[in-house]
Amino acid sequence: MDWPERMNSAMDYIEDNLTGNIELEKAAKLAFCSEYHFQRIFTLITNIPVMEYVRRRRMSLAAIDLQQNKTKVLDLALKYGYESHSAFTRAFTDGDVSDDFEVIHIPELDWIVFTTKPVTIDAATNAIQDLWKRLGAEWFSQNPEFEYANAPAMELYYHAGKDLFKVEAAIPLVRK
Repeated sequence: MDWPERMNSAMDYIEDNLTGNIELEKAAKLAFCSEYHFQRIFTLITNIPVMEYVRRRRMSLAAIDLQQNKTKVLDLALKYGYESHSAFTRAFTDGDVSDDFEVIHIPELDWIVFTTKPVTIDAATNAIQDLWKRLGAEWFSQNPEFEYANAPAMELYYHAGKDLFKVEAAIPLVRK
């Protein structure tokens, strides 16, 4: 097993345990290195410390859960390792935005979301290109009451199993 495969094993462990307890010692063992070196290497590769990565991933998953499920905020807070509703809420408000990011204000719009079937990473590019082609050629021609809104579209990529991914395209719409 080579170095990237070992780090991928450690990342898989972290991703599989985002709603539970993540033991850095166990992740380090999967990467065949000490906990100290694992943390240093992880930061070197990702430009963020491993526990900051975990915090961000948990917040991303919590945001998706908030959008897609009718789960109580307190239940989500507990699911993602926060001790209270207020601690969880504070985590969503990080104050000023880092200079590394650009803030884009998107007006309230209607959206349509298209999802690919699960594909391998090698097929993901073709799948999303086919999705965009079908969107232009089929959906808009069959739904002439809508047009593309003057706002950014979004592509979302989800892990869908061992080596599979799903891609979603979220398209902003306005009625003509």
